[in-house]
Amino acid sequence: PTSGGPSYTNVTRLMSDGINIYAANDGASLIKFNSNLVALATAAYTSLPGFTNTNAVVLGAGGDVYMQVNNATTTLKLLKYNAAFDGASPVAEVNVSTQMFPIIGNGGQFELAFASNSVYLMGSAEDGSYLTIRKFDANLNDTGITGTFAPTRIQLGPGMMRRGPDHLLYIVTSGS
Repeated sequence: PTSGGPSYTNVTRLMSDGINIYAANDGASLIKFNSNLVALATAAYTSLPGFTNTNAVVLGAGGDVYMQVNNATTTLKLLKYNAAFDGASPVAEVNVSTQMFPIIGNGGQFELAFASNSVYLMGSAEDGSYLTIRKFDANLNDTGITGTFAPTRIQLGPGMMRRGPDHLLYIVTSGS
């Protein structure tokens, strides 16, 4: 991988394509490992200083990788990297603070999914009382489609939103 790439600090999410493992790492960074856990590629989001959290990662079509990062305040970014991302900057990025934080608030939890050539960002209120999902196309253009589900009683974690074998989006939650 690129010399001087991100170090392994706090891996927050893992995703696999069946061959390689993709790790979302604190420091707003991404690491691609082979099955022997040798780092093959690294990338770090450095366009804006202070981005230290990587909350979600998902693989898209053709090996594209999507990440959600934040700066531990109220600025959220959704990033897209091409399959050959070693040392590269994101090929697309969108500020999702205005779509998510007015609804979720600071301290919310996030998850990503890729289904039907679209990226879905799900956020949970800090207390888990409701979920909001926002749909973006594969180039991170906001489609304007959103949904909020309440009441729920769940804290988000890896795998809470996934594409099924039928290419539909599935969410695990509980009502109260």
